Amino acid sequence: MTQAHSKSHFHQFWDGLHINGSSDSFAIELLPSLGATINHSNKLKKFIVSPYDPRYRFWELFLIVLVVYSAWVCPFELAFLRNLPSKLVLVENIVNGFFAIDIVMTFFVAYVDSKTHLLVDDRKRVAVRFAPGS
Repeated sequence: MTQAHSKSHFHQFWDGLHINGSSDSFAIELLPSLGATINHSNKLKKFIVSPYDPRYRFWELFLIVLVVYSAWVCPFELAFLRNLPSKLVLVENIVNGFFAIDIVMTFFVAYVDSKTHLLVDDRKRVAVRFAPGS
């Protein structure tokens, strides 16, 4: 790449910046760098769960364990067990109950909008984010 070519890209970049200058402040509005973290202690609406909440992260980890359990046990049950013991049926129903709770919980977990990169906690937008055409 030539020096003149790189200078023209630099000028295009610089011209695209929004510079707010005053006598006491100078700010350039840019997106944060990749991997940058911010304080996620935003006040969310009532009954909306933050995806950054440590309890929700633990819930996701717990579900991963249940998925691994199901992926290992279900083929074993289908291949080797004709009539399931009552204890195993109880365990399977409990696991399925946790998956049902997660489906319902999905309608109450805020998400990060892919266009604005802001945390969305509007109940209607959270509920319909997976709907076709949204």
